[in-house]
Amino acid sequence: MSYDINDFDDTNAMGAGADASGAAPQARRGYQPTDEKDFGPEAMHVLHRAGSELSYLLDHDYPRETAVEFVGNRYQFTSRQRMFLSRGICGNRRRTTRANTHLQASELRGREVCIDGFNVIVPLEVALVHGPLIHAQDGAIRDLAGISGTYRAVHQTMQAIDLVLDVLSDAGARSATFFFDRPVRNSGRLAKTISDYVRALSSIQPGMPKIQTALVDNVDAELAGREFVATNDSGVIDRVQSWVSLDAEALGRVDDVWMLEALDPEDVDDAPDPGVDLLAADESSFVNAAGNTKPATRVPTIPVSVRDPGDTLFS
Repeated sequence: MSYDINDFDDTNAMGAGADASGAAPQARRGYQPTDEKDFGPEAMHVLHRAGSELSYLLDHDYPRETAVEFVGNRYQFTSRQRMFLSRGICGNRRRTTRANTHLQASELRGREVCIDGFNVIVPLEVALVHGPLIHAQDGAIRDLAGISGTYRAVHQTMQAIDLVLDVLSDAGARSATFFFDRPVRNSGRLAKTISDYVRALSSIQPGMPKIQTALVDNVDAELAGREFVATNDSGVIDRVQSWVSLDAEALGRVDDVWMLEALDPEDVDDAPDPGVDLLAADESSFVNAAGNTKPATRVPTIPVSVRDPGDTLFS
């Protein structure tokens, strides 16, 4: 779904300490203190190995939730590490499909761009406070921000919006519309802030793209079937004609970005077969998560529901 977020740390910071603009002081959106350990060098080495295994399982038609839970239990990962895998890994087949509709910012010249508002703005807010971001297997940029029903601006919000506008201007886009989910609290306030800001900005930068905002009941449904969609949301990506990650372009303008690679870029092409680590299946056949019997392969039989970290590879 599109972003309807309010990071847990932001919530705690928004009481009496919030300023008149509603921005939370000293908030680090998308960051938790445990991230230093969960995504340190040693942890990332294990996460990359687990990511290869998860990618392998997804390519063999295992349900995402079951596969993430299985791999997470196998390595005793924390909830944040499991979120990293879930948001970062899509499988090689899905990566190829998404690559076929993936655009570069340079391909937006003269185009009307549809922007998945929160989904594009929030990762940039995270980057600007040195929170962890995921360079996902499909090329999108995703964060680890908590999810709830409220959005609150932070001090980096306007800077994040500026970054998006700069990328659109440099790309030569003709126009762009920021779409926001009406049910998300404060979405109307953010839409008005952008509209007012762009109105003032256009008077001193007449050559910038025409920028509009729109409040809709469901951004995902509104963007489905469209082309030139700016998003990082996997659900949206799979339903549009073409997509672009404005965040990937904008992050080149941000200093000291904490980027977590979903897969080790040095190992992607020549990584060992993850099936070796996952053990070989029965010599004759195995049963996939859908209950279908297939020819022998290096894929384990995984219980449809994996609850215990001690569960074995075979049901």
